[in-house]
Amino acid sequence: MEKISHPIRERLSFVRLYLDDIENLLTILKEEGFSNIKVKNIEHQYSDDEFNKIKPKKPLDEIVSNVPFYISISLGRDVDVYASVDTALAQGVVKKITNLLKKKKRKAFSIITNPWLRWSLFIPSLLISNILSFENIISFKMMSVTIFVSLILFNILNILDSPYYSKRNIIILEHSVKQQSFFMRNKDQLIVNAICIIIGSLVGSLITYIIGK
Repeated sequence: MEKISHPIRERLSFVRLYLDDIENLLTILKEEGFSNIKVKNIEHQYSDDEFNKIKPKKPLDEIVSNVPFYISISLGRDVDVYASVDTALAQGVVKKITNLLKKKKRKAFSIITNPWLRWSLFIPSLLISNILSFENIISFKMMSVTIFVSLILFNILNILDSPYYSKRNIIILEHSVKQQSFFMRNKDQLIVNAICIIIGSLVGSLITYIIGK
């Protein structure tokens, strides 16, 4: 009697991986006896040696090997670890890979990066503050503060909705020690947002002042 072998598949949460992590995944495969390892992105396929020498700039989609059996680590839109057989070796390798990837799980920004949430926070706050100011329920100064705070929140949520923070995998082909801080990564966007906040607050205050006269 022969046991029927079924493939192993593990689907995981979104991850943020650095070059160190990719190298660790390749090391796991090589230490477990895998050869003919390929690293793929949308344009090219590299052997593990070529990958270490070239250091591609395009994000990775998949790491595969077919010796001693087929195994793949998909890092495109989803995270998927697949082994074509269910043996002790396959189980051990998949466990090591999934343990590494679980430690790199991303925090979910799916709720606060929802565009409907941004507009639902921004537009009503402007309308309400204008109505209250026009009816003399709140002061002009309070209305201006409300507009200013609304613009700040709106722009913060815009930053969080950038590809770097949205709900997807992030593969950064640099070693983690070289990775820039939040402020360095978003320097240009933060400056533009600050200018937009100042201009928006001035224009909103001016319009409300003119209407209220």
